[in-house]
Amino acid sequence: MIILKNYFDNKNLRIFSYHGIALILILLVTCCPNLFAQTESDSLQQLRFDSLARIPLLIYRFQADLVEARIQVDSNSSLLRQNEFNEINLNNFNSPQLHLSNYRHSDKLYDHGINSMNFSMTGFDNYSFISPNKPYAEIATHRGRAFSNSQATFSDNIDIHLIFAENFRNKLLWNFSYDKDNFKGIYANSRQKNSLFTTGVQYTGKTDKFHLNVLYLDERHTIENNWGISSDTIFNNPNYDIRESVPVNNTIALTTSYDRSIGVNTDFPINIHSDIFHPVVYFKTFYTDYSYRYTDSGIDSIKQSTQPFHIDSSNLNNLLTQKIWTHSAGIRLFANSKMETKIGFRYEYQSYDHDTFPLNRNVYQFEASGKYNINTNFDLNAKLALKHFQESLSPDLRIGLNIGNQTNIYGQINAFITSDPIPYIYRKLIINKKFFWQNDFQNNFIRETGISFTLNTEKWIHSSIHVSWSEFSNFIFLNSFSFPISQDGIQKLNIGINLPIRFKWITLNSQFNYHSLNPDPSHFTGWNSNHQLSFNRSLFKKVVNAELGASLKLYDYKYKYNFNPVIQLFYPSDLPNKMIYSLGVFMHFKVSDFQLLLDLDNIDSFWIKNRPSLVEKYPFYDFYLNFGLQWTFLN
Repeated sequence: MIILKNYFDNKNLRIFSYHGIALILILLVTCCPNLFAQTESDSLQQLRFDSLARIPLLIYRFQADLVEARIQVDSNSSLLRQNEFNEINLNNFNSPQLHLSNYRHSDKLYDHGINSMNFSMTGFDNYSFISPNKPYAEIATHRGRAFSNSQATFSDNIDIHLIFAENFRNKLLWNFSYDKDNFKGIYANSRQKNSLFTTGVQYTGKTDKFHLNVLYLDERHTIENNWGISSDTIFNNPNYDIRESVPVNNTIALTTSYDRSIGVNTDFPINIHSDIFHPVVYFKTFYTDYSYRYTDSGIDSIKQSTQPFHIDSSNLNNLLTQKIWTHSAGIRLFANSKMETKIGFRYEYQSYDHDTFPLNRNVYQFEASGKYNINTNFDLNAKLALKHFQESLSPDLRIGLNIGNQTNIYGQINAFITSDPIPYIYRKLIINKKFFWQNDFQNNFIRETGISFTLNTEKWIHSSIHVSWSEFSNFIFLNSFSFPISQDGIQKLNIGINLPIRFKWITLNSQFNYHSLNPDPSHFTGWNSNHQLSFNRSLFKKVVNAELGASLKLYDYKYKYNFNPVIQLFYPSDLPNKMIYSLGVFMHFKVSDFQLLLDLDNIDSFWIKNRPSLVEKYPFYDFYLNFGLQWTFLN
């Protein structure tokens, strides 16, 4: 154990914490029991493995609070969380990002609003199980570096991803996943560490009627905040060829946060003799503990920090904790192939402590939803929710039509009215135990009314298109001074297109996203697209599947954004921007259940020395090599 400790305490390998080592050991014990326990004879064991190998792998996914709705997923696709740059964000993998396409980025009835660092769709209400017909595990690791422009080595930019699922005896299903990354970056004071651990145990009764699952989620972030580089006009200066030497605006500021949840979902039927009614009672309860800390001290950093925060101090601190008890209960009255109706009630007790300023909130919601199967091609659904917050009552209403896939075309049409309480951080901000802002908005809710349309095709091209239009009442945003304000009558349009085309051994994947506001006080309007052209061939007598290709990313936003590290949120600037592109090359090789991944990003930096940026003072990286290994384990 001492040898292991010395090995993993090495500064270049701190990504592997003790709980990370424990997870790997659990994976080995579960997937390779013959390494640790007495087993059958070799011949019987080999016969068992051969029998399992002949069974096609089937994987189903279902929400933790809706076990009956199981969807089969593609067993040839990876189930691991991927490192990606999403729309507008800072210049590191998994760095804070602006969520343009989803204004509601939380599953809480009343949210703190500091969500730019969060992994997507990780809340308790969004947890989904994967249920394979035989033990399933995946593991992947990546290392990266910017060769000519940074002193950071492969060991300074590394991540690991794990996922495991197995159905045990007595209808017991266990899932866990672990994602951790440690990216030093190429500029001074820009390291970030992110981790996400999730696990769930699902029990199903003997008659498949009773369900009980227990979940635990733990998400953590540590980010060094350099407030961006001091100038973006110094890239042609040979004195700054090594990017760690580029002056940054802050060398001390640090943000840490964690978000932990534990809870239970259960449902059980009520036995009555009826061919129409099939009542099922459900209950959910979970506890969430959230903490956010921004700390900044020192003369060299406070000069930059006081630009948006005019304070007389050599320290700047923003400390926020939130503790939530959530309870939800209800009954599904009709649960058959033709009709389903659900009625429920949800209650959240929230306790805030913002730098020793306490605040308690009670939020209530009445929920009712229904679904009616018109025929094999169409389903009609509706959902109503009434939220009670600060002596105000506001509705959520959604009516939708699901189009079936009998003709390999399926989609959804929705009309909706949503109401969300204004997040806490837009109401109050306390810096160094003093109110920096305290806003009393006339309306407690952000209201959005609109329609959306989604269409997917499968027969010839697995494409999809999503279009939504809505109008906001009491739209909340940060202005160019990083101060929250509200405005009515803002219309939003989102268009998303995914178009993969494959012809023999050539594949073209294209994604396009467009967002606009009218009027646009937050400079929201713009579009981005991602295109990948690849050649797929089998090598060495079809032992190796090779995919070689190039990628092109395009961004066109009229103005650049600014970033406020104190609250980890973006706000608009008046600096004009132009279309930006980024080129990459990738080589992926697959042998059975093993993959070798090689990605070369930002090769345009060889001829574009002045690096472009979507966020002011956070330029795109230089040429970057990312090397990855991925395994899938079965049986």
